[in-house]
Amino acid sequence: MKKYLLPVGFLLSFFPFYAQESVGTSIGSGYAEQSYYRLTDDAVFNIDNTAWDIAFTTFGTTDGGIHVNESAKTEFLPPIQPSVELYAAPTNDFADVINPDDLTTRLLNDEKSWLYGAVNNGHNENNPDDYGWGIFDDGANAVLGNKVFAIKLRSGQWKKFQVVSLQAGVYTLLYANPDGSDETTLSIDKANFTGGLAFFSFETGDLFDIDTPADWDIVFQRYITPIVDNNGDTIPFPVTGVLSAHGVEVAEAGGVDPVSAAFEDWQDSLSSVTDVIGYDWKSFDNGWTLRDDLAYFVKTTTGHLWKIVFTDFTGASSGTIIFDKYDIGGPIATSSTHTTLTGLKVSPNPAHREATAVFTLKKTVNDLRLSLHNTLGLEVWSSPPVSARKGLQAMTMRHLPDVPGTYILFINAGGEVTSQRVVLQ
Repeated sequence: MKKYLLPVGFLLSFFPFYAQESVGTSIGSGYAEQSYYRLTDDAVFNIDNTAWDIAFTTFGTTDGGIHVNESAKTEFLPPIQPSVELYAAPTNDFADVINPDDLTTRLLNDEKSWLYGAVNNGHNENNPDDYGWGIFDDGANAVLGNKVFAIKLRSGQWKKFQVVSLQAGVYTLLYANPDGSDETTLSIDKANFTGGLAFFSFETGDLFDIDTPADWDIVFQRYITPIVDNNGDTIPFPVTGVLSAHGVEVAEAGGVDPVSAAFEDWQDSLSSVTDVIGYDWKSFDNGWTLRDDLAYFVKTTTGHLWKIVFTDFTGASSGTIIFDKYDIGGPIATSSTHTTLTGLKVSPNPAHREATAVFTLKKTVNDLRLSLHNTLGLEVWSSPPVSARKGLQAMTMRHLPDVPGTYILFINAGGEVTSQRVVLQ
């Protein structure tokens, strides 16, 4: 990782000033795996596509998102890996026998929110008590299941299931063969899962978690999304792409120089929709081509900011995705009422004993001063007042306190004060 320190008043044509690192991850030959990735330290957890069938959200006590596994290997590389298919049953009575020939309504994740997966399809968006698979009951203080589903496994075997309830953070799942044989009840306690999802396989009975990194930011995987075909019809189609985790926000910067694209120009586009990155950063025409005018800004659940620029994609041969990541640091804290100083960033953040504040002055300031305060409001470090010309500035802050913790950096530019949180390690 490279860091560059700039003198005060130095104008840099390739602004912004971020630490940059090239990173690669793989989802296997034929896209046989899913890769859950954390930006902070490149920690990754790969799961074979065949390891699970449905996943339950475990963010808190009340969320009840349930997703079907849409990942399957490409058909162009043997062996063929069938998809998992989820259907709405033609009955809401679990005791009824289900004939797979009667199943016509296939359910898919919409890749817009982890709070609602394929099993939540049909929920009333205007009724927060409607989970799609069940309704919250005040008397029982639980979500009570009122729908039955059928699922075709990769082996070709069918199962029917019902989410009986979600109470006190525990899902109760009832499943059986379509004729009712081999009935099984499973309890899934959210407290036992730290990665936000509890993965379950009907074929093996395995129930597992994302162990490391539990606080993953993005996942590389195959999924199904609606696309418009050559006839103008919208069809569900398998793609290879990137989805963001629950609570992570992403902004797409298109039509830009991806290296110099600055977050402050795109911060209003931040969205928690999971497929903002998606799959269309690449295209295929006798080979894979990546867009050269595209960058993504990712705000993690801790508020840390990163920029991602995709640089290579090998396709199904190895499923390798390579990208540059830029460590922007903490969130920009400037206000729209500020007229003198904009675009404040601190790098690195977290820092140890030394960091650089990068910002832009819209006019020359004769009295520019930086100060660091602890959470009690006491000043623990400051710079002598300096004069600074209009333009890009980079001020290196040396000999910062060696006491780890959260601090607030204040920059006084001629009486106008801008602040940003700084973490010292």
